[in-house]
Amino acid sequence: MPFKRPDIPELNPRYQASPSNINITRSFPTGELDFLRMKLNEKQTLKVNAPELAGAKVWLKGNFPGDTQEMKETQPGEFTCDFSSSKPGKFFFHCEFTLKGQKNLERDKAPRTRVLVDPAQLDNIRLYSFLPNVSGNITQWMEELDRIKELGFNMIHLLPITVMDTSESPYSAKDLFDVDPYYRDPDQPGTALDQFEKFVQKAKKLGLGLCFDLVLNHIGINSYMAQKCPDWLIRDEKSADGFKRAGCQLGDNWHIWTDLALINYEHADRQIRERIWDYMEKYIEFWGAYAQETKGMIRLDNLHSSNLNFISKALRNLKEKAPDLIILAELFCEGKEIKQYIFDFHLHLLMATPWETPFVPQLRDMVSFNHNAYPAIQFIFPISSHDSGTPSQEFHDVKATVPRYALASLFSTGATGMCQGVEYGWPEKIDFIKKQDKLSLECHQQFHQEISEMNGLMEKYKAFKTGGNIRLIDRHHEAVLAALRKSGTDKDPDV
Repeated sequence: MPFKRPDIPELNPRYQASPSNINITRSFPTGELDFLRMKLNEKQTLKVNAPELAGAKVWLKGNFPGDTQEMKETQPGEFTCDFSSSKPGKFFFHCEFTLKGQKNLERDKAPRTRVLVDPAQLDNIRLYSFLPNVSGNITQWMEELDRIKELGFNMIHLLPITVMDTSESPYSAKDLFDVDPYYRDPDQPGTALDQFEKFVQKAKKLGLGLCFDLVLNHIGINSYMAQKCPDWLIRDEKSADGFKRAGCQLGDNWHIWTDLALINYEHADRQIRERIWDYMEKYIEFWGAYAQETKGMIRLDNLHSSNLNFISKALRNLKEKAPDLIILAELFCEGKEIKQYIFDFHLHLLMATPWETPFVPQLRDMVSFNHNAYPAIQFIFPISSHDSGTPSQEFHDVKATVPRYALASLFSTGATGMCQGVEYGWPEKIDFIKKQDKLSLECHQQFHQEISEMNGLMEKYKAFKTGGNIRLIDRHHEAVLAALRKSGTDKDPDV
């Protein structure tokens, strides 16, 4: 059949180009580098201004709930409207207008404005990192929930609870879709997954969200995937088993994780690549469903090392099913790259690492940066993590726990946390590798009351549930941090 040449298409724009002599100023960002970030149902007053717009009709149009919003002329050439969204997600809008005495609809020549609308609970997160390997069986985990709630935490970060490979690291999975049988209580009915679902329901009843730690880049070298679908893993002929190992940069050296094989998201065979992507998407959705059930979160381990095309597709599909799910990412990169990650994947929180800045001048800089970056970039600001040392190790004295948690909570932008053991004054980093008996954390110096009181302050005062509202009043003292926090409303006090 002979090839038929197509007709030449017409350039038929929907809008006339905006006249070049109209120089509109806007109270909101435009373009591909910046974006407007808002809370759910938060109202922001948006403005556009140009003398030539006097007497015009001006609208915001986009894919936000409602699609179109007319702006009101408050004085000649200045238009305002209160903009909000009743749904979390990614949106965009642009300005359209009809000049006075004309009928043609014109569009602002500036690029559209990109908008991120966050879930409602984002600025009220107090995250407790729970170490399953040292906490006994699931029944014993359930007994811990009341204590964690009494400490004032509202979210629990679970290190991976999937079936562990032979290295017995939570981050080296054998089966991505089941709870390790080691955690099953032999005195209770059901499988480990059955018992875990009871844990989920109790957490939900107590108002504790669950944060699931998802490992997307690699899997155990003896995993079911490695056994049944070895072609799903990246090959390395120099390796004895043929699998390329995962690793990370530690200082000037590349550290190899000998128990972890890299998943091949860029497999040359399209059908195999699609099966890999589908399998790993289902892994995200499997644990994401439990997180959604408790109004919780997922944590993306080593996002900076992930296949970005897969992450983009997987998170887009996940958020269509669970739009209120919070995404916490371990992301180590800089500048424009961070903002691009945040918008493309709608990342809600990034991990700050204040334990790496032991001295006040550097801490002051970190606090200032977190508030200056808000709301575009939002950090969870914990006293410690499961990967860091304890306050005794990081700050040389267990007595540093109280001022350091005060900093982590009362100087944050609404999200803080700590690792299990901090409340007990535990002296050394808890080893969460290997199956082991329940660890008794009782110590002579404990901080339950102080931590509970600071969490209570975060819950009580609105000034601690936002960012960009801090004024440092310590005159750059070498050893003291002091600040005022503004509530932003007449109803709530400054602190």
